[in-house]
Amino acid sequence: MGRGLKAALILSAILQAPTAGQQGTHRGDPELTARVDVVAFSAKGRFLGAPDVVVFQSDHGLNLAARFRDGAATGIPYGVYRIEGRLPWYFSDVRYVWVYQPKVTIVLGLEFDHEGPRFPPTLSGRVAGPSLPAGKSFVEITGVYEHVSIESAIGSDGSFSLGGVPSGLCLLLVVDEHGILASRTLTLPYTGPPLEIEIKSDQPSPAGKVDSPGR
Repeated sequence: MGRGLKAALILSAILQAPTAGQQGTHRGDPELTARVDVVAFSAKGRFLGAPDVVVFQSDHGLNLAARFRDGAATGIPYGVYRIEGRLPWYFSDVRYVWVYQPKVTIVLGLEFDHEGPRFPPTLSGRVAGPSLPAGKSFVEITGVYEHVSIESAIGSDGSFSLGGVPSGLCLLLVVDEHGILASRTLTLPYTGPPLEIEIKSDQPSPAGKVDSPGR
């Protein structure tokens, strides 16, 4: 090997050395972690305190539930987790949560454990007001505290039917491709008059319009 070529190779290696060191520093950056606090409410809104966290599993399969004490854990790496929390006399709540900030609060909704077989009821009703395009609108009911949601198509006569609805405080929504057309808060099981939720506008797709609770 000529002296000139050998010197060029040595110089090239010296110039590349700082770059390699800098790359190693990035690989050694500390992992981002969070403090996670978990609280529970009953499906009807009563505060229940900290539940027992029995599952807190990352998308890689690692279960960190043992880190929780009185509903709190520190050093939880950023990521997406499946959580299951429970308390005596209540059904457990299972949901997916995102941990991407230094302090995270997770709210679980627990339904009281009824004795005997449970047959979730069906909620039927009608959407009143301007007709909606077929296939581009739907009715959705979602728990305020319990994390469950169910959707139904809207019939040509405005009718809808939601099977297996949760108990407790819920929000009933009429939705189309532009957003929320009407909403109503309900406590389930519903025992009132025939259920009707009204879209109060002659304009199509009045996103953000809210139905009055009394209707």
